[in-house]
Amino acid sequence: AGFGGAIAVVSGSPTIRNCRILGNTAVSGGGAIYISGGTTLLENCVISGNSASRGGAVYCHYPGAVVLAHCTITTNTATTYGGAINCFHGSNLSLYGCILWDNAASTGSQMFIGGIGMAATVDVSYCNVQGTDTDVMVLAPSVVNWGMGNIEDDPMFIEPGYIDDMGAYVEGDFGLLEESPCVDAGDPNYVAAEGATDVYGARRLFGEEIDIGAAEFVIEEIEIETIEAKIKLWPRVINLRGKQKWFFCAIRLEDYQAEDIDADSIVLEETIKPKWARKFKRVNDLIVRFDMDEIRELIDDSQKTITLTVQGALKDGASFAGDDTLKIRRPKYKRDKKRHRRRKHR
Repeated sequence: AGFGGAIAVVSGSPTIRNCRILGNTAVSGGGAIYISGGTTLLENCVISGNSASRGGAVYCHYPGAVVLAHCTITTNTATTYGGAINCFHGSNLSLYGCILWDNAASTGSQMFIGGIGMAATVDVSYCNVQGTDTDVMVLAPSVVNWGMGNIEDDPMFIEPGYIDDMGAYVEGDFGLLEESPCVDAGDPNYVAAEGATDVYGARRLFGEEIDIGAAEFVIEEIEIETIEAKIKLWPRVINLRGKQKWFFCAIRLEDYQAEDIDADSIVLEETIKPKWARKFKRVNDLIVRFDMDEIRELIDDSQKTITLTVQGALKDGASFAGDDTLKIRRPKYKRDKKRHRRRKHR
């Protein structure tokens, strides 16, 4: 297009959220977005691989309010001014939680502010902007207000997009690596709306604070398979009024030896630790001994049987679990025959 390769805003108050605006071209201004007045919000957007004469990504002028919140603006190109952003002639632009990185232009690779008409105002907070002293050009009376939380460090994308040898844009993955300085570096007072997501659909607030840019760093929760263990408990009947002090458990794992088990990891019902664990000759089971009184405390008055779970880990980190069911005996008190006879005689 002549202006606004992807989007042109000339009136109204559009909201553009969770979009990837990639590989567009404008002859004059706004390779991705051209804004002429009005109120525009772009939130959780990736703007990358766009090009224009001015404002490779965003071109905004005339009085109005433009808000770029948690956007990643990278690998955009302008042949003259503002590789990422060209803002002038009375426009008011707010950058909040954004990344401006690896954009290119003859002047102002990240931002070119002012130069024509009324003063423009740009407010920047909790952003990661490359070359604040070299790649941001501001012409008076326009002004850039650098607020709180801004940094200037490589955002460390998972896989940045790029322009190939044929001049075509190849999309990358603009998620953040774990060591990225943008992780948990956003506004500490930010509160995510219920159900809010980042540009890739992940939960918008994953860590302690929101991340800078359009994508949250997310730790994948990998479900680890638990090995099924064969558990045999004895005595097979628990006498609640008995005098037996010890309770035993044999643990057997198919395809593993008793020596493979980390004895210190073993627990019964998630809380009871064994008194010892031993491997006997010619037996592939690990024998574990528990305190019988601790087992009795798990039983209530209504139970006739009880299923007990034993779990732990192997020395290589794999986990195992298994259970066994036992009967419960509650001996009744014997009647006092002598007292009964006396009553009968009387």
